[in-house]
Amino acid sequence: MKYQKQNQRNQRKLLLKFPKLVSVGNDRYAILGTAKVDSGYSPESLKSQYGLADAVLRNGDVYYICMKLIEAEFEELNNQ
Repeated sequence: MKYQKQNQRNQRKLLLKFPKLVSVGNDRYAILGTAKVDSGYSPESLKSQYGLADAVLRNGDVYYICMKLIEAEFEELNNQ
């Protein structure tokens, strides 16, 4: 458990330093890691290994472990 929390902190730091982004349709994802399809890991097991992952995308023989980015809308409030 201690290792997993440390790993999650390291992933967040890594993501803040140099996120690689990919777009699929109207959705954008931050890539947390990659794995070969023939590595023996299922997409579900890859997601569970990365604390921030909520999607695994596949392109050819590579899985991309990703975090889906949300699009935020802001409304300016005027204080009078």
